[in-house]
Amino acid sequence: MNPTCATACIVLAPLLGLAFVQQPQQPQQPQQPQQGEPVTKVVLTKRLDNGPYKTSAYSFRYASQDLAVHRNYVDIVYDACGLVHVLVLGGSKSKIARCEGKTLHEVTTAPADGWKECLVPEKGAIYVLSIDTEECRMNVKLLVTDVSDKAVKFAWMQLPPQRGEAGTKGQCGGTHDAQDAK
Repeated sequence: MNPTCATACIVLAPLLGLAFVQQPQQPQQPQQPQQGEPVTKVVLTKRLDNGPYKTSAYSFRYASQDLAVHRNYVDIVYDACGLVHVLVLGGSKSKIARCEGKTLHEVTTAPADGWKECLVPEKGAIYVLSIDTEECRMNVKLLVTDVSDKAVKFAWMQLPPQRGEAGTKGQCGGTHDAQDAK
């Protein structure tokens, strides 16, 4: 539109009883990860000393390698022995197993067998890590993108729960008092 014409319309519109209505902005949809695009990439450096894990460990529960965030509640460690360990915390029942598939998006279920407490990471392999601690149960899938004597690189995303539809709570039979949790 011609700028002079636009100015004339803005000036004349109120005199003619017209009003300009601005169309509401459409909310932007969150961008979904593209097929094959991992959610998070991590580099684990080989742990060569005792003390805080630093970059030799990762917490999927906190999605972080930062000690201030995960406070050593980690789920996977690349140790000096050259193995990746997943039984890191006392009382944990976490385990890891290799899966079939070449991309993270191809893995839709956890394997039935082959579970281990630690393993030699293989470049190009996909694993499911079943995290089972007192405060958390979840599955993540990992694609190992590189392995060296100094570091393991992987991409990961959460594996959705495998238990089908949750259903709903039934209706209360009528008015009742609040109840304490058991």
